Amino acid sequence: MSTIKNILMDIDGTIFTIDRKFPENLSELIKIHPEINWLITSGRSLDLVRILPFASLVSQSLPHVLDGGSKLEYINGTIYDSVFLTTEELDTLFNQLSEDIVEFIYSASSLDNRILFAEKPEKFNFNQEFASVKITNNFDEFQAWCYQIPPSKIFVHSTYKLDLKNLHFFQNECHFDVTHMGVDKGSGAKKLFTKFSLKPEETIMLFNDFNDLPLVESPFFHKSLKIKVGELLPNTPSDFTANTPYDVADILKSLILES
Repeated sequence: MSTIKNILMDIDGTIFTIDRKFPENLSELIKIHPEINWLITSGRSLDLVRILPFASLVSQSLPHVLDGGSKLEYINGTIYDSVFLTTEELDTLFNQLSEDIVEFIYSASSLDNRILFAEKPEKFNFNQEFASVKITNNFDEFQAWCYQIPPSKIFVHSTYKLDLKNLHFFQNECHFDVTHMGVDKGSGAKKLFTKFSLKPEETIMLFNDFNDLPLVESPFFHKSLKIKVGELLPNTPSDFTANTPYDVADILKSLILES
């Protein structure tokens, strides 16, 4: 019997390609190994996970690490644990933003509370999954919504690269994921493993981007096997490297069989 019990998976660029494809060989591997906990670790909120083609394949019995580690949430929408931005952090963020430098801001503290500020909301093609999103082009109104129900993460897209101060965030060019101070994928995954008595030494993690580093470099997971996908982090050590998401399944298959 395989000693691999858990596989932690980043999504974008790791198991999901830039042209929005999910490799068929990985889909088949997940299907033939239901005994493994296939767990997502993502900066995405649940609503942006549930629309993906593999949402029904990953673990339904354990929560996933979402919103950049600020939320442990089951695929069915049940929230196991959340860490919210404080009033002070919201003040600090909004004091550095204005309507003229923000293209849109999005937050989903739950499936029932999804909010969007956008100068041109008509640009967003919401499918049925997003029917209940509250949308405004009034920046003050969006801020009021955040103070009424504090978000676990705020996703900001600015018109140019910003230099935010005194906040905890991960940045990719003009995209910012803002979470509570000290909250990241590493802290979220550690909480998940501790709460559900999962073992890092029985775990493989798949990663490809800077927001994965707190997880990859966490001392708690130093016994986990690590598979780096792509070339974005050339100086980050890993046990194995996959060139693209299409190569991930073959590496996983050999590790599962050998363990």
